[in-house]
Amino acid sequence: MRLKDYLQPVLAFPVALFVGATFWGLYAIDRELVLPRAVDPYFPWWLNHIMHSNIVLFSLIEMVICFRKYPDRIIGIGGLTMFMGSYLIWTHVVFYKTGEWVYPVLNKLGFPLRMGFFGGLLCFASVWYFLGEYINNKVWAKELEKIEKKKQ
Repeated sequence: MRLKDYLQPVLAFPVALFVGATFWGLYAIDRELVLPRAVDPYFPWWLNHIMHSNIVLFSLIEMVICFRKYPDRIIGIGGLTMFMGSYLIWTHVVFYKTGEWVYPVLNKLGFPLRMGFFGGLLCFASVWYFLGEYINNKVWAKELEKIEKKKQ
């Protein structure tokens, strides 16, 4: 398996869509949960869109213009879960060292809700993985058929 056939489907695509959807969803509910107004002088609107909008757009464009052979699901979901778990651990390390949550929304949640929130986010990220696999299989059906014929 080529590295590009692993990184884009397992990490880049689902994480980009996860970040975009989660950020803008929470922003629509209450922007203070993810990007307090106090940071506006240091974090302009255009930079916010580069970080939270463009990643979605460019991941979708890459999905359509670059062929990828998705890894087996267990490998793909396992890699995504390990990445998300590592990021979750890092979020807790930052909290432990600084006493501040990286994302203000975490200040609003007690322990049980925070655990449920993290579990829900992991499921949400997995949905993006499956969506990417579905889109890839539709867009690149002919290439995937060629690969299957070569195996036989």
